[in-house]
Amino acid sequence: MTEGIEVLNSPVKVNGATVQLMIFDAGGDPIYSELKKPVAPQAAAVVACFDVTSSESLRGAIAHAQEALRLIAGAGAGAAARGSGAPGSKPFGVLVGCKHDLRDLAEVSEADAQEAAQSLGFDIFYASAQDGQGVEAPFAALAGAIKRRYDASAAAVVALLG
Repeated sequence: MTEGIEVLNSPVKVNGATVQLMIFDAGGDPIYSELKKPVAPQAAAVVACFDVTSSESLRGAIAHAQEALRLIAGAGAGAAARGSGAPGSKPFGVLVGCKHDLRDLAEVSEADAQEAAQSLGFDIFYASAQDGQGVEAPFAALAGAIKRRYDASAAAVVALLG
């Protein structure tokens, strides 16, 4: 569990290209909400994590994702600045069920997690830090989506100039 805010720079390979993900990992405690506001305008994606052994954790992840989406939407023209496409474009999002190695003890069914992800417009992933399974998949998916949007925007600019 994250305490405070960590800032990470993570290169992810996508079809031979490197996508640099700047990750602002903010703890779930409400005290960190104010610290999220300055980075929201630059966000191209949201990652919300929950513990599969805790229904309360899923509810918290949904609330944090909704807050992040509100902050990003409130940033308005920040969409163009964050390189996520046209102003007003929706950020990409993933909901990650953590501690998947403990799925036998899960309080959150996969159906409930899928429903939560769909309600947010997010993709769902499962990961386990214990055995390393699925940890990189959500970030690879986001990097791929961001690159596809960037490539489409760059192609549109070339077409306009060309």
